[in-house]
Amino acid sequence: MNRYFNHSTIRTAITAFGTLFSNFYTAEYDEKAEKIERLLRVPVRYLDRSKTLDHMSRDEDNPENVKFFSTFPRMSFAFTGPVYRPDRQLPAKMGLVNKVDASQVGYTSAPYDLNFELVIWARDQLKALEVFEQIIPWF
Repeated sequence: MNRYFNHSTIRTAITAFGTLFSNFYTAEYDEKAEKIERLLRVPVRYLDRSKTLDHMSRDEDNPENVKFFSTFPRMSFAFTGPVYRPDRQLPAKMGLVNKVDASQVGYTSAPYDLNFELVIWARDQLKALEVFEQIIPWF
């Protein structure tokens, strides 16, 4: 039981969650608000809400951060942790029938939900709702 293993399952889940939100756009309209002049991609970064506020206030030396934090709207997300789900737990030892030796016992894994937080940062509510309306159909 003292073997080292690392399957990078949580890291893969974090990457997949961020990828879900990497292709959202907002529209800039002309002065009459009739024609779309251009579409702007909404950037997304892995940062929780408190760290985002800290970075916005003090990290002006890095040009990549200045570009990200001066762009609105934008999104940030964070992994808030696993939550154990006992209602989905199977019996700890599952008997498996094997035709060779007829008795093997396997252990079942514990069920966990991986929780994430997504924050949409925008200058006004209309831009935030424009991004939100693109996200909702996915869920």
